[in-house]
Amino acid sequence: MKKIIIISVVVIICIFSSAITTYFFVEQANKNKIKSLQAKYEEEQSDLNNQIQNLTNQIVLFRNLNTKQHNYIKQIAKGLEEMYVAGKNEGIANGYYDEASDSYEKNDFYWCNIYAGYADAYYSYASQEYRDAKAFFNKALEYATSNSTKQLAQLLLNLNELEAQISSEMHETNEYFASACYYYYTGNYDMGDAEIDEMNKHIKTHDELVPKENDLWSSIDALLENFS
Repeated sequence: MKKIIIISVVVIICIFSSAITTYFFVEQANKNKIKSLQAKYEEEQSDLNNQIQNLTNQIVLFRNLNTKQHNYIKQIAKGLEEMYVAGKNEGIANGYYDEASDSYEKNDFYWCNIYAGYADAYYSYASQEYRDAKAFFNKALEYATSNSTKQLAQLLLNLNELEAQISSEMHETNEYFASACYYYYTGNYDMGDAEIDEMNKHIKTHDELVPKENDLWSSIDALLENFS
């Protein structure tokens, strides 16, 4: 009887011990599995966070790029608008200069003085408007996002400065022209001739600048053909 009890106790202890061992083995396996899953989750979460951050960076970069492109186009457009207004005034000035020249050829010094005075004023307006456009092209250079856009802004800036100089020379030309015609009209031919000499200096400078203007337009046309 005692043997049976002892055996029973031993069996129970063995079974209990086995159960405990099995429990701890399963528990440890579960913990290892949980740790493995947790590590995998953390790795996947880290990858996801990196992807989100990269995407966020790309969106910010894209927005900044679009903002720069938008600002670049806006500054170029404003600069060209100023140049357009300057060109219109320059065209009006050219018309008055032609009228003054015709009157001069006819020895009609009264109207030569009047027309040259108008031409002088409009060339002065044009020169100032070209100078006003300079700030926009300088700003466009700051927003340029490629070599092509930078080159275009720089060429337009160079052209604008040259156009301002050309208009300024014609402004000076007509200032002396009007003065010369006034002196001729009043019979003071010596003073009139002296003013014509000064006028011719500015015409010479103007004529030297025109080929440079044509070269710049050619450079702009060539760039726009392969613009990117």
